[in-house]
Amino acid sequence: MEKLSSETVIDILSRLPIKSLVKFSGDFVFLPKPIRDLGDPKGVVGDENDCWRSSVCIYTIGDDSWRCMGSSPYPLRDRDLSGACVNGTLHWVSSGYDDPKLVDQIVGFDLENEVFGVIPYPDFDSGRLNYTLGVLQSCLSATRHKCQDYVEIWVMKDDGVKESWTKCMKIICDEIGLIIGAVQPLFFQRNGELMLQHGGTLLCYSPLTKTLREPRISGMPRSFEAVVHVGSLVSP
Repeated sequence: MEKLSSETVIDILSRLPIKSLVKFSGDFVFLPKPIRDLGDPKGVVGDENDCWRSSVCIYTIGDDSWRCMGSSPYPLRDRDLSGACVNGTLHWVSSGYDDPKLVDQIVGFDLENEVFGVIPYPDFDSGRLNYTLGVLQSCLSATRHKCQDYVEIWVMKDDGVKESWTKCMKIICDEIGLIIGAVQPLFFQRNGELMLQHGGTLLCYSPLTKTLREPRISGMPRSFEAVVHVGSLVSP
């Protein structure tokens, strides 16, 4: 299948309603800017035509216009196309293609000031960094799985402050009697259980009993992707 040009895709995206643009997979990503002030909401599109470099275009809804900023200074990992948006900043993990020092570094794009920056990652245990970003309890989260031994979940409670990274949970595979790989934490339920996505399924982990179960939801397909959605563009 022939790939569409950047201009064609941007033209298509500009004609879609905002709810259709909330999440993309593939060559382009888009996430709306939470409205924290009287400014217009914005979105960011990244195009990876050569598999390593990312160009950045910004769409402002109020102006109904696109602006291209050129190439991103931080190439993104191909599995992190959908950025984690926290307090007006999109976060990805850098591939470090241009600079080995940036391998697995967290990259933030400030939607207000339209600038990139590097954000410190947690003090993981020694070993290869293998983690993904998300949003948990309105904080940036970093989830790392190590050699099918355990999964640890960290949250950054103060934006940009390395010391504010806190390990909120560690799931040990031997304790739950199941070897799990990469998981994505979604949210805590009222009973304290953590809802996770593992591949195309949902899992519920209880920190109290250290058990893992798969909730049964009538009518759901066998495999799907879960996205935490709040029906408002106004951040709390």
